[in-house]
Amino acid sequence: MTAKRLEWRSLVPFGVVAAVLLAVYSTGVSVYVPHLFESYATRYGVIGAVFAMISALFCVMLVVVGSAALGREVSDELARIRNGERPPDGEIRKEWDALIAETRSRCAILRVQVDRRRGRTGRGEQ
Repeated sequence: MTAKRLEWRSLVPFGVVAAVLLAVYSTGVSVYVPHLFESYATRYGVIGAVFAMISALFCVMLVVVGSAALGREVSDELARIRNGERPPDGEIRKEWDALIAETRSRCAILRVQVDRRRGRTGRGEQ
């Protein structure tokens, strides 16, 4: 299919990630989808069953696309390791610290927004 533009080794990380994510997804789907079909079919009739099927297939598509993206990142990282490339000293720590700082900032903003909404609700009820 790829006209030999891709080596099979570059597809192995995608295969592993996709297998794991699809196994997790299929476990969840085996529990939830029968309930989804039943409730949609009862509520909307035949078209409801079609909507349930489309929803399940859409989720499968999301899992496959996410697996492809994650598999590509894993493949790139494995290639860097094979080539002996290493990030500069402290680069990983800098990225991690930036991620933590951004997460804390977003949490602080979220807390302020939640407090504002609670304050508005509290004033209206008094």
